[in-house]
Amino acid sequence: QQAGWVLGPQDLLILTKTYLLRGQTETMLSDDPKSAVSWLDKAVALREATVARAGSLERPIDVHGTFARVFAELANLYRVLDQPEEQAHWEARADEELAQLASAVDPKDTAAAVQEAGARFFAGDCVGALRALDRALAVDPDHVDALTSAGIVALFQGRDDQAVTPWEASLAARPSDPVALQSLASLEGQRGLGGDLGSYVEIAYLLQAEARLRQLLAVDPINLQAYLDLADYAWF
Repeated sequence: QQAGWVLGPQDLLILTKTYLLRGQTETMLSDDPKSAVSWLDKAVALREATVARAGSLERPIDVHGTFARVFAELANLYRVLDQPEEQAHWEARADEELAQLASAVDPKDTAAAVQEAGARFFAGDCVGALRALDRALAVDPDHVDALTSAGIVALFQGRDDQAVTPWEASLAARPSDPVALQSLASLEGQRGLGGDLGSYVEIAYLLQAEARLRQLLAVDPINLQAYLDLADYAWF
C-alpha cells in the first residue's frame, strides 16, 4: 500500500481484521485505551473502500460483520474513557452495520450469525447476541463457536450455571476445543477458591480445573495463563 499498489477487496478486509486484532491486543496488554483506539481508527479509515469493493468477495457480508465488531470495540473503549458522546456514536455505527448484515444474511448462515453475536456482545447487547447464537444453533446444534460464545455471554450475564451447559456441549462436539477447556477451567477454579469472596477452598473443583488445564496444554502447550493457573491451584 505504501508503495502505491491498489489493495484488492480481500487485502482490504484482511488489513481491517489485522487492525482490529491489533486493537484488541492493545486493549488486553495496555493500560491506555487510547492506544487501542488508534489502531481501530486505522480500520475505520478502510471502511468505505472495503464496502465499495465487497461484491468481489466470496462472502460480502463479512465486511459488515467485521466493521460492526470494529465499531463495537470502539464504543466499549470510549465507555472506558468516559466519553459518552463518542460511545453513543460508535454504538449507533455498530447498529447500522448490524442492520445491513441482518438484511443481507442467509438465515442458515451460521458463521454470519456467530459474527453478529460477537459484535452485539461487545456493543453490550447480550440479549441480541444470544438471539443470533440461537439462530446458529437452530441450524447446527453442534456448532462449536456458537456454543462457546453462548457460554461466554451467559457468564458475562452472571449466569454461571447456564454457561456450563454450552461449554460442555462444545467439548462433546470437539473434545480439544481450547476456548471451552479454558472457560470451564476458569469457572471451576473460581468455584474452588470460594468465588469472588475467596472464603473457602473446594479441592474437588480445583482438581477438575487442573484436569481441564492439562487437557488444554496438550493442544496449546504455550498457553501462559494455563501454567499460571496450575501454579496457583498447586499451592492449595
